[in-house]
Amino acid sequence: ILISDSMEFLIVHSSIQNILSGLQRFLGQELKASGDNWKKRFLDLLIEDKTHPLINSVISGLVHPLIHIGYALELDSLIVAIEALTQTAVSYSKEHEIIDRLKPPNSGSK
Repeated sequence: ILISDSMEFLIVHSSIQNILSGLQRFLGQELKASGDNWKKRFLDLLIEDKTHPLINSVISGLVHPLIHIGYALELDSLIVAIEALTQTAVSYSKEHEIIDRLKPPNSGSK
């Protein structure tokens, strides 16, 4: 039974690694295709889904996605930006649902 459980873990872990690698390649291609304008595409990817924007995931994992987004922009690093988007895309927590349901105030902001 232990060998079977270990093999199942390895198969699942391998599948997850393949998915993450594919996601990272996709996001890298998206940013690299933007050339010198990669920061605009980076920010667009974070907010383009109006129903469930990717930016809402930054509070997951002790805000590590947000920290890495900050590093990417501060260091002006495409590589760190790709990593930050990948980490944000796979981060999810119950708090994410709360943010998804927030509505802007009726009176606007000051």
